[in-house]
Amino acid sequence: MTTLSVIIPTQGRDTLERTLRSCLDAGLRPDDEILVVADTHEPLIGNIIEMMSRAMRSMDLYIPNNFLVTHDAGHHCFGHCQINHGLEIARGDYIVLNDDDDVFASGAFDRIRAAADELPEPRPLLFRFQSMFGVVYWLEPHAGTAYEGQIGGHCAVFPNDKRLGRFSCRYNGDYDYIRSTLDNWGGDSEAVWIDDVIAIARPPVEVLV
Repeated sequence: MTTLSVIIPTQGRDTLERTLRSCLDAGLRPDDEILVVADTHEPLIGNIIEMMSRAMRSMDLYIPNNFLVTHDAGHHCFGHCQINHGLEIARGDYIVLNDDDDVFASGAFDRIRAAADELPEPRPLLFRFQSMFGVVYWLEPHAGTAYEGQIGGHCAVFPNDKRLGRFSCRYNGDYDYIRSTLDNWGGDSEAVWIDDVIAIARPPVEVLV
């Protein structure tokens, strides 16, 4: 069974607990891994630990691979350096990303696993996600090419191997992660495009989990 490493960068926003709780409805399994990577702000670490504890208790599911790690990049860049640190230590078969103010869609991990398990060998998967403005990315169904501004980091579910790219420190650094990974695999044609929304950015109250 395919295992997932879920990487969530955080500065300790109160929405982190909601993000973590959404993992259960997404299909989290005990052999998956959750990596919460905190941008080092010592006064907030206690708050982050408490939110993680409450979320895990509410799930009623023991996740042995549940870690809080810290990474001080010496500057702030939208959590991108924290994600890169998570990529260095992740151990799951596939990498899944989300922000600490967003949630995973119901059944998202189940759909990821189903897609991965159908493949004869691992390949990059590009799902869709709904932005805070209601726009669903990628923008063009089955476009076959990843364009900057039309795809985001939430879409990328990549095999955890040496071909993984990295986030840059600019705002659209998630595209650089997608672009470099696909290039390392041999191009956009190596990706499997899947028309399912797996994450929702900053959802309104009525869809909170």
